[in-house]
Amino acid sequence: MTSIFSKNLRYLRKQKGWGQDELAKRTNRSQPTVQLWESDKRSPTMEMVTELAEIFGVDVNTLIYKDLETGSCSKDGYVSDPNLIPSMITSLEEATQIIVNHPSVAFYGGYDVSKLSDEEKIEFANWIADSIKLYARKFGK
Repeated sequence: MTSIFSKNLRYLRKQKGWGQDELAKRTNRSQPTVQLWESDKRSPTMEMVTELAEIFGVDVNTLIYKDLETGSCSKDGYVSDPNLIPSMITSLEEATQIIVNHPSVAFYGGYDVSKLSDEEKIEFANWIADSIKLYARKFGK
């Protein structure tokens, strides 16, 4: 079964009239890499998903969870409790809560959260939340 992300990536690329080689150039990746993303045999990093969303002018959640051809959302794509992971983190308090609940992400990435500005903490927490949602969709049963 193909993921919503893979389906949307192919759909958006074709909407632009681009071949896989053109998208590869725009992302500084190889055409076989783009092909693997579209065939759902490999997933890009969350950073690349964010870049792809920017290239196509859609938000990350739309790219990952909403079937752009049909308008439907994947049943298991969204977190069932919206308070668990906010759709967009805008305050330092929310950012701190995400980072505190997932400290291994900061540790594993080599980040010293105490040295980040408030804006960087919010951006970092949004990245963590988006990653959690992506992997919950990919590996959730």
